[in-house]
Amino acid sequence: GQSPKHTTLMWMGDQLVTWNHYDGMQSALHGMLSSGMSGFSLGHSDIGGYTMVERFNGYYTLKRSPELFMRWGEMSAFSDSMFRSHEGCRPDISTQAVHDIVSGHFAKMATLHKRLFTAIKKDLMIEAENTGAPLARHLFLHYPNDPVARKVTSQFMLGKEILVCPVLEPSVNSRKCYLPKGQWTHVFTEETFQGGQEIECQAPIGKPCVLHLPGASNIATIV
Repeated sequence: GQSPKHTTLMWMGDQLVTWNHYDGMQSALHGMLSSGMSGFSLGHSDIGGYTMVERFNGYYTLKRSPELFMRWGEMSAFSDSMFRSHEGCRPDISTQAVHDIVSGHFAKMATLHKRLFTAIKKDLMIEAENTGAPLARHLFLHYPNDPVARKVTSQFMLGKEILVCPVLEPSVNSRKCYLPKGQWTHVFTEETFQGGQEIECQAPIGKPCVLHLPGASNIATIV
């Protein structure tokens, strides 16, 4: 198609302030992966979502929670070409980046995004310009013969050697993460795992599940 050449930066749209895959945080990740496979190399989403309602039809309320805001920020720090939030359509009822409960975490993730740009993303953007390879990549791009990797839609690669498994549900401090072949090291815990298996990956708020192959060990000095 012709659309990618006219698109500098793909935006994932107005998500709900929810976790789910219908139109919440998970859908932003799915949009990033599918658009990347469709020629849109660079993308971003509204951290925390946009669409909020209060007592819709008299009973239905959607407010952006602090936890959702922080987890979305962790994902975007690694996946997005631009790190940004949005006040949303009802800023008066939802968590904002300036609120004390999340402002420190938001600043930390914004700083991480900038450091990742300088050390890693800038080169990946040059690669995107030259080859069309997306910044945030479906595992299929690097592991086409792995039948499990082909079906994974809740993780992504940042380049060839960094695997990001964002937390996509509330009230948890770990998540299951599939590791393709290779020796993977958790960026924050320094625990090492052999690929070709699913692990329970530690991911407390502020220290998401991010793993690297030996060739990307420098990421430990970035985070």
